[in-house]
Amino acid sequence: MNNAFWREAWRNNRTPWHQREGDSDLHRFVDKFPPPPALVFVPMCGKSYDLIWLAQRGYSVLGVDLAPEALQGLYAEMNHTPVQQQDGPFVRYHAGDITTLEGDMFAVGSEHLEHVNAVFDRAALIALPPEMRQRYVTHLRKTLPVGTVILLISLDYHGGHDEGPPFSVAHSEIERLYHGVASIEQIDHYECSDRVSPAMLEGSRRAFNTVWLIHL
Repeated sequence: MNNAFWREAWRNNRTPWHQREGDSDLHRFVDKFPPPPALVFVPMCGKSYDLIWLAQRGYSVLGVDLAPEALQGLYAEMNHTPVQQQDGPFVRYHAGDITTLEGDMFAVGSEHLEHVNAVFDRAALIALPPEMRQRYVTHLRKTLPVGTVILLISLDYHGGHDEGPPFSVAHSEIERLYHGVASIEQIDHYECSDRVSPAMLEGSRRAFNTVWLIHL
């Protein structure tokens, strides 16, 4: 899976992971974040409505995504024309309380994230195949400020084809990836089989969303 995969998916509107209405777990657990106007980072954000929802509640939001089609779609849904400028390897878009970086997540440096207070990860970790997940978490832990709060939404299923995105990420893998942080806690776990493509559950009976609260 490479950068071209994501650009092609957005270009051809093959984005089954996109939630038009936003994420219900974020709505339930947003109070775990520092209060507004805290800065929330959303990696691999696409055109997620969650960025708009957070901004409407007074948060400052920073997203990053490879696909210009996704980010342009986000601002179109806001009915805003963002200010654009080059920022190193990124094209930076800004409108209202939302800033996004068009480019590779792994090019994001500590200079971009130095003021971040919280991270919302619904579509980053589970979007990556196993061989990329360690690199992703290591990069986050290296570039985010100490004390950052991460709300992680993961997917766990058994017996189906592990052909994502989204991928299944086991409880044990999340604990291994974030071993040594200040704290890590699974705060919810519930069945979501009705939200998962039948192809993902072939040979399996159930799928679960797991919600994690992590303090770096």
